[in-house]
Amino acid sequence: MVRFSATIAACLAAMLLAPGTSHAEDQCRLLSRYDPANPPPPTHLVSFIFTGVEDELVVLNVDEAPLFEAQLTTKDWSTEFSGATQCLMAGRYWVNLKIGGAEGNLHFEVFENTTLYLSARDGVLTFNIWGPDAPGLD
Repeated sequence: MVRFSATIAACLAAMLLAPGTSHAEDQCRLLSRYDPANPPPPTHLVSFIFTGVEDELVVLNVDEAPLFEAQLTTKDWSTEFSGATQCLMAGRYWVNLKIGGAEGNLHFEVFENTTLYLSARDGVLTFNIWGPDAPGLD
């Protein structure tokens, strides 16, 4: 039988009872697989924003690693926001996205903080990529 000290138990309880306190670097740090001998450290925050999803399963894989999977819907159509996830990345990546029956791939290089807006309309995926100084997004 394994016994935990009161301090360890208190720390574990605090971690479980404090949602929203973790950061992207704690949850997701993806190394690029395109330079396995010398991958750049994942230092740029990449946000994946899903928009206009109509109660569909969304599956996001990066370099074949599962990053996000959830049944999403858009509650407020004035913003079209359906859900989001983020990860620290740097280098070149392959993204595979499925929204409902639509599926597509994107190869892109991360060299700064980036936001990807991802949506599907009539079975066609749309990838919109914005850097940190996107016009109108102050």
